[in-house]
Amino acid sequence: MHQHTPAPPGDSDARLLEVLHGAAPGTLADPDATAVLLARHWQALYSYTALFTPSGRTAGMAAAAAFARLATAPPDRPAQPAGPPAPAALRARLLVEARRVLAEWARPGRAAAALPGVRAPAEPAESRRLVARAFHGLPEEAQVLLWHREVEAEGLSVPAALLAVDPREAGRRLDEARALLRDGCVDAHHALAPGQECRHFGRLLDLSLRRTGPLIPDIQRHLARCAFCRRSADQLRQTDGRLPLLLAEAVLGGGAGRYLETRPGRLRAAAGGPAGAGVHRERLRRAGRHARAVRRRLARPGLRRPGGGTLLTGLGFALSALLSAAAVSGLWPEGDGGDRGAGPKAPPSATAAPPPAPAGHPEDGAALRTRFRAAAPQGGSLCLDVRGGALDGAALMLAACTGAVTQTWVHEPDGLLRSGAAPELCADSGRPDGTVALAVCGAGPEVRYDVTLRGAVVPRGDAGLALAPVTVEPGADLVVRLRGGAPDQRWLTDGRDGRGSARPARAQRAAPGPVWGAGAV
Repeated sequence: MHQHTPAPPGDSDARLLEVLHGAAPGTLADPDATAVLLARHWQALYSYTALFTPSGRTAGMAAAAAFARLATAPPDRPAQPAGPPAPAALRARLLVEARRVLAEWARPGRAAAALPGVRAPAEPAESRRLVARAFHGLPEEAQVLLWHREVEAEGLSVPAALLAVDPREAGRRLDEARALLRDGCVDAHHALAPGQECRHFGRLLDLSLRRTGPLIPDIQRHLARCAFCRRSADQLRQTDGRLPLLLAEAVLGGGAGRYLETRPGRLRAAAGGPAGAGVHRERLRRAGRHARAVRRRLARPGLRRPGGGTLLTGLGFALSALLSAAAVSGLWPEGDGGDRGAGPKAPPSATAAPPPAPAGHPEDGAALRTRFRAAAPQGGSLCLDVRGGALDGAALMLAACTGAVTQTWVHEPDGLLRSGAAPELCADSGRPDGTVALAVCGAGPEVRYDVTLRGAVVPRGDAGLALAPVTVEPGADLVVRLRGGAPDQRWLTDGRDGRGSARPARAQRAAPGPVWGAGAV
């Protein structure tokens, strides 16, 4: 008779998958293995699916579907018939599976009808073929070390734990993994080169790029006329911080850059502090760039995880044929407003901060379609608009109120501030320079806002900030400033009939939903 052997949290990912599949000798499938793997990989998986879905609810469903496919597949499941084999590193493998789920749900059909707004990530580009081939050819240990150290920007202790090896040994093996990846790229160049001349220059190109200084003239002349070798040279340049994006683009394809931006380890490194606190200080620094005053605040890292209820019930749906009514209601909340997150609360502060913004949505729970007009006395008839048209990355600014569709905004019950001209794009206040621009609507607080009784538009990621123009005049950029009740931080909305209103933007009531920690995005 088989014995049920629980997998301790210190087991490697590979061992946990064996236990989960019931493949380990003398064991049956262990539900504890699911919990441990979820704790390790759920947040990253959810962050990726949120880049391509219109709501947190749909992102959670896509993440659960990807995890379920991997968790319920037999260990010897063959690779997908098209494209490169799935990565051996579990994190990367889950993300690739999520890309496939999103692509399937985005195709015309019943899934797209039931879950509108899902977008298919682009497949990895031909210009990253060498890196993709080299990475997939690495042993599992090398893949895990490279992915978690380079792409996830995590300390060596994290991949060491996932491999169940000593962190000191992991450091040595990481250097070997980097060397193996580069050698694999050179081998891939040789195997895929369109001609003998390209194969001849492949090794020379590798040696030249390892040295400092310009390439030798013969190689420069060859690169000038050979597109394949130019792409190879780009992929062999793996120093100066280029490797993380190269790897992410080679494995994930579309959304690789934005996924890198969501990684907590990278955010902590950029902010120079512990999780949550550093991100909060960075947001204050960016706000102060325009406000000319930065208050130093002590923040405690947020401890909550995104979509906790949706996470477990979603996996229960995928992994079990027995659904209780509670599980169903947890996965599909009433209405179709998506992720009705109330947003993170403001971190504790050593100095007095403005009170949290009354948040949520109008009393009837409907989306508010309106213009935002500057309430400052010198504002006249200036409205929030988009510079150059509603495109991803377009900056927000003040412009004379004309009734143009780019001046129309939709404030959703979950806090999303969508462009009326391009509903898939939202106002994004998380940019490094403190400006506000359009970006694909995601799951993080940087695209969600609350509106106070006094008409302040407050990012849900920090109640101590507010949106305001640099100056109250046409063409002025919209930026994030320290919230202080200044007239230029107040906005007026249209009435429910669409005509202008002299009252401040309507205060809105918070909607229930998952809460993001202060360090999440």
